[in-house]
Amino acid sequence: MASVRNNPSNVEDVFVAMAAMAPRKALFQSPKEDEMVEDGSQSLVNKLMMDFDVASVRRSTNAELHQQRLNVLRLRLEETAADNWRYKPVDKLMGL
Repeated sequence: MASVRNNPSNVEDVFVAMAAMAPRKALFQSPKEDEMVEDGSQSLVNKLMMDFDVASVRRSTNAELHQQRLNVLRLRLEETAADNWRYKPVDKLMGL
């Protein structure tokens, strides 16, 4: 788990780090330059938030789809168990 925390490519960790950092105001800059710096960092934060939201929605959707597939497999297994009496065992058919 420690290696995941030290990995900067993890979107969640980068988002948490960016949220923890307060934007610094540089001294001796004109207001236009200051606004540009804030807009650039805001667009980066927006992009990171969007990536984080997309990843979390994708993760939850994948979990729901996996649960649906498991339910379908359970139903098929129950149907197969109910119909099992109709057919001869494979071992007997092969002569084992």
